[in-house]
Amino acid sequence: MPDQLLPYRILLVEDEEGIRKNYAAYLSRQFEYVYTAADGAEGLVSYRKNKPDIMIIDIELPKLGGLQLLSTIRESDHTTRAIMLTAYTDKQMLIEAAELMLTRYLVKPIARDALRQALQKAIDEINQYKVISQKCLELYDGYKWVYENQKLLHHHKTVKLTSHQKLIMQTLCNHGGETVTVEELMQAIWNDSDEKYINTLKSSISLLRKKLPKDLIVSEYGSGYRLNFD
Repeated sequence: MPDQLLPYRILLVEDEEGIRKNYAAYLSRQFEYVYTAADGAEGLVSYRKNKPDIMIIDIELPKLGGLQLLSTIRESDHTTRAIMLTAYTDKQMLIEAAELMLTRYLVKPIARDALRQALQKAIDEINQYKVISQKCLELYDGYKWVYENQKLLHHHKTVKLTSHQKLIMQTLCNHGGETVTVEELMQAIWNDSDEKYINTLKSSISLLRKKLPKDLIVSEYGSGYRLNFD
C-alpha cells in the first residue's frame, strides 16, 4: 500500500457484485476517491456527479452498455482516461472500443498486475499531456455546462449568468440528475440554509430557467430541484 493515497478520482462500472466489491477494495487501497456503479445508466449519473479522472468500464452492462456509455461521454469529454474490461476478444468490438480513445482494454479474468499497469498508463497519460480539464455536461438544444470555468454555453456562445445562477447551475450539474435539496442550494450560494433565503433562491431559479431549455430544471415538490435528462 502506498504511504499516501493517489489524488485521482476513479469510477468503476461493473455489474457483477463480487467483482465490483473486489476491485473497489483494491482501488481504495491506492486512490483517494473511488466510486462504483452497477450498470451503465448508474455509471453515467455517477460520471456527471463525480467527474472522474479515470473510468474502468465493463463492456457488458445492463441498461446502458459499456461502449454506449463511453460513447456518450466522449461526445463532450476527451480527457477522462478509460480502461475497458471485456470477456471477449472480438476484433470488431475492439475496433469500436479503440475509436473511443481507450487507455487500454483488459480481457477477463483480470490479473491485478495487469490492472495496475493499465492504471499507471492512465496516470502517465494524464501527467504527460498535462490535460487542462474542460469537461462539459451536455444538456440539450445546444446547451452545455463547462465545469472548469463555470460557464453555460449555447451553441458555443456564453450565456450570461449572475453569480447566484452560476452557483445554482454548478450545484445541479455536480449532482447529475439527482435531486438537490433547497437547503443544499442555499448552502452553496450563501453558506447558510436559513429560510430567509428561500424567496431569493426561488426568484434566482425562475430567472435562470428563462435562460435554459424548457423543463431542464425540474421542481421536486417538497424536496428540491434536479436537472431533467429524460
